[in-house]
Amino acid sequence: MIGKHSTDIKLNLDEIRFIIVYEKFTKPVAISLSNQLSKKFNCVTWDKKQFLAVEPRISNRNKIIFLDEDLIKENFANPSLLGHEIVPGIDYKQEGNKIGLVFNETTSPKKLSDILKENWRKYIFSIIVPDPAEIAIIVWLLATSQRNKIKFKLYMDAVDTLVKYKLQEIFNG
Repeated sequence: MIGKHSTDIKLNLDEIRFIIVYEKFTKPVAISLSNQLSKKFNCVTWDKKQFLAVEPRISNRNKIIFLDEDLIKENFANPSLLGHEIVPGIDYKQEGNKIGLVFNETTSPKKLSDILKENWRKYIFSIIVPDPAEIAIIVWLLATSQRNKIKFKLYMDAVDTLVKYKLQEIFNG
């Protein structure tokens, strides 16, 4: 079955497998994550306001991925919850059916060029064969500060790694 993704809060919550909650900065990351997950699962992307409107009705069968720093602080306030690295600079915290992706400045590369060195073939290919989403990301990266560029790139790498290698391990063991 091909998955579905939506931002509609009127969906039947029993049909949703993944709920991705974003803030303005991480919205493109949430959309990328949703696109990857929607190939196999039903998922929705919501901002904080949409999530809080339906939070009481969300069952434990739903898996919630937080990309909103405020909600991560609220939902993972227990100091005994340790972060686990997904990629250098992005950790995740987990409690039950919820995970939060957290930017870790101490383990983050200090220069964008350090991150891009390892992925240069991917970027050359994306420039040669551009897709509208990639063009939007490139324009956005050019317009933001160095720190935000690094943070955004790390979030995108973390989402790819999360879906390909870690998500099943996180929620099943």
